[in-house]
Amino acid sequence: MRVAQAAAGAALCVIVALLAARIFNREAALVGGALLAVYGPLVLIEVSLLAEGLFLLLLALALWSVVDLRQGTA
Repeated sequence: MRVAQAAAGAALCVIVALLAARIFNREAALVGGALLAVYGPLVLIEVSLLAEGLFLLLLALALWSVVDLRQGTA
């Protein structure tokens, strides 16, 4: 279960970076993804069995859908 939670945390960093690239630029994407990867509270959430990690991943995916709809690429 912890491996799946860690994979969700890694996926969250990638999704945030891709969202930042779509909304802002590539530099913001790299900074945002890197900062999220080393953000202490998020690391703590991802290594413990809490529902917040899954919630954050699903929230980022929902935001991705909203950005797709707003930009007309859906």
